[in-house]
Amino acid sequence: METEIYRFGPFTLDVAKQELRSEEQTQIDLSGFPFEILVYLIRNRDRVVPKRELHHKFWNQDLPSDQLDPFDTLASNLIEQHISTAREWLQDDGQTYIKTFRRKGLRFIATVAEAPAVPLNPQPRQPTPTPLVSPAAAKEQSTSGLLPTLSNLYTGSPPPPLPFSGHWRSGTLLSGLFALLWAEAVILEIAYQFDDLGKKALLAAPAVFGWVLAALLSALMADWWRTAKSKAGGLFLSISIVYGSAALLQFALTWILPAAPVTEQVARQPWSAQAAYLKNVVLYFLPMATLYILLPFHFVVALQRELAAKQHKPVLALLTGERKAAAPGAVYLRVGWLAMALFAAALLAVVMTQDLFDHLKPSRYKELFMYLVLGRTLLTFGIALLWLLWYSRTLNEIKLECCLRDAVE
Repeated sequence: METEIYRFGPFTLDVAKQELRSEEQTQIDLSGFPFEILVYLIRNRDRVVPKRELHHKFWNQDLPSDQLDPFDTLASNLIEQHISTAREWLQDDGQTYIKTFRRKGLRFIATVAEAPAVPLNPQPRQPTPTPLVSPAAAKEQSTSGLLPTLSNLYTGSPPPPLPFSGHWRSGTLLSGLFALLWAEAVILEIAYQFDDLGKKALLAAPAVFGWVLAALLSALMADWWRTAKSKAGGLFLSISIVYGSAALLQFALTWILPAAPVTEQVARQPWSAQAAYLKNVVLYFLPMATLYILLPFHFVVALQRELAAKQHKPVLALLTGERKAAAPGAVYLRVGWLAMALFAAALLAVVMTQDLFDHLKPSRYKELFMYLVLGRTLLTFGIALLWLLWYSRTLNEIKLECCLRDAVE
C-alpha cells in the first residue's frame, strides 16, 4: 500500500491517515462522506464532477450511473451538505477550492501538488471507546435541561461553515417576511386615522422591520452557534432575544401609537392602538415565532450536530417514531401536530376576522383597515406554512442521510 498525499494552498491532505494539516500545524481528522467526496473531487480535479456521479459513486453503486432513483432530488441537497462540511474544513468560500458550477456539478479548482508515493506499513487502528453514562446520570441530564448523552459524544468538531447550519437563505427570507408582519401591524393600528397618524407610522414601519429582522436573525445565529458547539442554552438564548426585543419594541412604539382607541367599532369598546398592537404581539407574533420558527430551527440544528457526531442510528430512530428514542437536547414538534394546529388557528382566524368586520363603523379608511387585516392574516399563516414546509423537507433530508448511512454500514 502507498501513501496518497496532496498539497494545495496552506493544506496537506494525507488520504491514508485521513488527516488535513495546515501551515500553522493545525490538524483535522477527517471522516465520513465529506472526506470521501473531497478526495474524489481532488482525484478528478481536471473536470467538473456531476452530482449524479457522486450519488452513484457513494450511495447507489448497484445502479447504472444514468438510472434515476427516487432519492435524486433530496440526494442533491444531501451532497451539498457534505460539500459544506468539506468547505468548512478548508475555510473555503466556494471560490478557492471547491466550486459549484450551476446545473453542471462540482470541481476542485485549486492547484494541487502530489507528494511522491512511498510504501506505507499500515498500523491497525484502535477503536475509539464510546463513553458510557450511567442511567442515573442520564436521567439527571434529561431533567436538568442539559444536553443529553448523545450530545456529549460530540467533542469539539467545528460548527457548520455558514449561519443557520446550511439553511441561511431560508432563514433570512422567512425572517424578512416575519419582520414585515410586525411593520405592517404598525400601519394597521392607525389606519382609521391615517390622515393624522399615517406619516408617522410610515416612517416607523421600516425601523420596526429592521429591528425585528435583526432580532430574529441574531436569535437564530445565537442558537446555531451554541447548539452546533454542544453548548447548552441555545434555545433559551434565542427565545430570550426574540421576547426581549419584542418588549423593547413595544415600549418604543408608545411614542408612535396613541394610548387612545383609533379603530371605530359599533356596539363594543375598541382597544387603544398600543393595546391592539400588544395583542397582535402576544396572541399572534410571539406564539408563531416560538412554535413555527425557534423550536423547529433548534431541533434541526440539534439533529445536524448529532449527525456530525456520527449518531445516525439514534437520529433515525427518533425520526421514525421509536418509542424509546429521545430528542437530542431539543423539543421534537412533529410536522403533523404543527399542521393540525395551524389549520385550527386558520379556522378560528376566519371567524374572528368576520366578526371584526361586522362591527366596524363606516369610515373613509375602513377599506384600508380591512385590507391590512386580511394582509396580516394571510402573511401570518403564509409564514407559518413556509416554515412548516422547510421543517418537513429538512427532516426528510436528515432521515434520508441516516438511511443512506445505515445502508452503507
